[in-house]
Amino acid sequence: MTFSYKNYGISANTKCAGCEETAKNIRKQYGDSAIEDGSFSSKLGGWICFPCVESMESEPLGTVIVFRPREGTATKYEVMQNEDLCGETRMNEASELEKLQIEMCDYDESPIQFTYIRTDAWRGYYEPVAEGWKVLHSDCILAFSEDERQLKEFDTDIKQVLWELGFEFAVCFGRTSNLFSCGYDVLIHQDEEEDIVKKTALYVKIIELKAKFRDPARFNLTALTGKSDGFDQKDILLLEASERLQKGEDFEMVKQDILGRAKEGD
Repeated sequence: MTFSYKNYGISANTKCAGCEETAKNIRKQYGDSAIEDGSFSSKLGGWICFPCVESMESEPLGTVIVFRPREGTATKYEVMQNEDLCGETRMNEASELEKLQIEMCDYDESPIQFTYIRTDAWRGYYEPVAEGWKVLHSDCILAFSEDERQLKEFDTDIKQVLWELGFEFAVCFGRTSNLFSCGYDVLIHQDEEEDIVKKTALYVKIIELKAKFRDPARFNLTALTGKSDGFDQKDILLLEASERLQKGEDFEMVKQDILGRAKEGD
């Protein structure tokens, strides 16, 4: 059978919505199968070649779980570049939040997407973005650490508070370039903030939970050193150096001061 671009709903000059190469160039580089096994993406608004399909489906940008207490549902989305996977389950009370079993068997676009934030040429992370949603808490999971365990306690309690107050909310896990780290964000649907009494109760509770479970010094020390505990004086000095540099202090002055004090402690 003679190859024809028309058989796949495109022309030789159609550009892939992923790599932006023309179908003609893609076929020349990868062969007929790159065209034949391509697909159309409603999310990207166009045709994508098979190499891009494979790349986009290899790993999600992040995971979004939307909780709707009034409806008694939780919907989980694996957010991909081309098409989002989703699954939904019903629940009756907050105690069921930690026992979620959601089968991912449908395709539906997540109300919350992810955008890539580049921190340098090789590193970066995916951050949740959405109209009509507000970030309630933004954090980061530091795998296999005491801080991770504390964040888990925070996650359990904040979900229970939001569910019992009746807020529609989402918990988002964004991929990062660090294999041992993952973004963690709690978003609330903005329409839900109109009830002043509920809003006040929520923010009071968040302050309590942050004070109990989210220690900024421990988080930064773990992120800088990889330790969960047993921080020594050199670790404290490293944290101080990091904080001073972030404030814009001169690098050489900070370096000389910190190294001098570190030698005094030896």
